[in-house]
Amino acid sequence: MPRWYAVRTRSRHERKVRDQLIERQIETFLPLWDRWSRWKDRMKKVEAPLFSGYCFARFVVSERLACTQQDRRAALLAELESGQVRSGVITSVCSFGAFVDLGGVEGLLHISEISWGRVNHPGDCLKAGQSVRALLMSVDRENERVALSVKRLYPDPWMTVSERYSVGQVVQCVVTSVVAFGAFARLEDGLEGLIHVSELAEGNFMHPRNVVCEGQTVRVRVLNVDAAHRRLGLSLRRVDGDLVERAT
Repeated sequence: MPRWYAVRTRSRHERKVRDQLIERQIETFLPLWDRWSRWKDRMKKVEAPLFSGYCFARFVVSERLACTQQDRRAALLAELESGQVRSGVITSVCSFGAFVDLGGVEGLLHISEISWGRVNHPGDCLKAGQSVRALLMSVDRENERVALSVKRLYPDPWMTVSERYSVGQVVQCVVTSVVAFGAFARLEDGLEGLIHVSELAEGNFMHPRNVVCEGQTVRVRVLNVDAAHRRLGLSLRRVDGDLVERAT
């Protein structure tokens, strides 16, 4: 397989193409009409080859496109300020978050800034090509880094949790995760509580999975509300009139 074919098929991002061209030492073609520089020393300093196509297994690069895009990126970076709300398109999703194109500048939407609720993997709620609105948390113009947040566009549910839930209240929730020491249950988006293993059911059972499972809807009693530490204590066995039996 020719070296140019591997670059063409495996890369969709200009920076990746540039890095692979350099790494594989692939020869490129810069048309004379596309030159912005007049001197050889400046020609050697072209750092961002952008291809507009390929012909006979050769990459065609454009200094004009590179300079134009650099100017556009610099102008956009000058406009961006912390606290702004911008729209963008997700370019890629990885284990630690997603990269969002803001119109020439990419920002990072970290996994912890996607939602107030639990996010196991960014791919569960985001995908490449999806349009999003995000809050600019910080802008580093020198290193061209932008930190984004989607969850901060909405109120933090823990700030007013004491207004909606009180000790002794019986509520309905959905089990989101079952672990050895109990089960986590979602009362609303971004708000989860813990049903400790001792509060699942009467009697002895091998594992919390013998009592509940992920996705199950249950009624629980609120045992404690700790907004400062973002904790909710719940009980399944203390719900009046309900007898929780072990699964057979």
